[in-house]
Amino acid sequence: MACDYALSILFATGDRNVIVATKTGKLQIFDIAAGRLLEEIRAHEGEAWTVAMSPDLRGIASGGADKSVKFWQFEFVVDKAVEEEDEDGQMRGHGGQRMSLTHTKTLQLEEDVLCVRFSPDQRLIAVSLLDSTVKIFFADTLKFFLSLYGHKFPVLCMDISYDSTTIITGGADRNIKIWGLDFGDCHRSIFAHEDSILGVSKTHLFFSCGKDGKLKQWDADNFENITTLSGHHGQVWTLAVKKDGKYVSTAGHDRSIRLWERTQEPLVLEDDRETQREAEADQALALGDDRVMPGIKAGEEASLLGHKTVETERAAERIMEAVEVHKEVSQQTLVCS
Repeated sequence: MACDYALSILFATGDRNVIVATKTGKLQIFDIAAGRLLEEIRAHEGEAWTVAMSPDLRGIASGGADKSVKFWQFEFVVDKAVEEEDEDGQMRGHGGQRMSLTHTKTLQLEEDVLCVRFSPDQRLIAVSLLDSTVKIFFADTLKFFLSLYGHKFPVLCMDISYDSTTIITGGADRNIKIWGLDFGDCHRSIFAHEDSILGVSKTHLFFSCGKDGKLKQWDADNFENITTLSGHHGQVWTLAVKKDGKYVSTAGHDRSIRLWERTQEPLVLEDDRETQREAEADQALALGDDRVMPGIKAGEEASLLGHKTVETERAAERIMEAVEVHKEVSQQTLVCS
């Protein structure tokens, strides 16, 4: 389906339509089966950065560069595409209907809106702003409730736990922050990725993805990295998690969509971390991260001969182990004699 420059996409109720927020500030509604554009709505002046579904599935919220969050309700209207001219020359429809959106209210803010999320109980709505803060409002009255400060750069993604007690935010500062929605206190800040974080989803076990090309799973209660998955050959732009958590899909700069499946194989965190440390060490060696021997300054002539590789490093470790074994055997021989 051909559309304008898409910034955010959302499946509408019933999965028959998709709503696209565009760089020109429009909301485009498409019929998935027919692959045609049903309606274009001028929603924002400037980019429409985000759209979010309300928990009751009756409407959406959109946020944009015009510093506003707008609320929309679903409605059904006569589809003009199925209207035909009758014998009297009048245009009459055949009862065909399509989905549309009706604007209900607007929340005006002081900064550009980057991301919007409803709490599952529909009591609160979270809004991330260009000034690196996240503001929480009551969804019914739009009265201010909390402000979350702590990120050094704007929050690009966030999600709220199923019990509406915790919000997780990911920002361009490479940090994931876990907050309580009762008092707005930061429970933990985690340096999660080597570059900007572009997606977080589902809590209290949640996933994150970033410009470093990795997908990570986290435990929000124990603040631990459960596993790190590499597969994309570039930045991972977004992710989606199936409701039962069995599948995770990711889309990246390498023009691929990858589907990850949860397995029944038990995961030992220590083994996984050891594997990750070894991979990081191998990567450092491959990039030529030369180490300086004790007592020798960098740049002096005394240095390791040849080009250091993973194989030569491991061979050196085996030699050192052999030397230690020889020392132990020699000491035992002296004691026996």
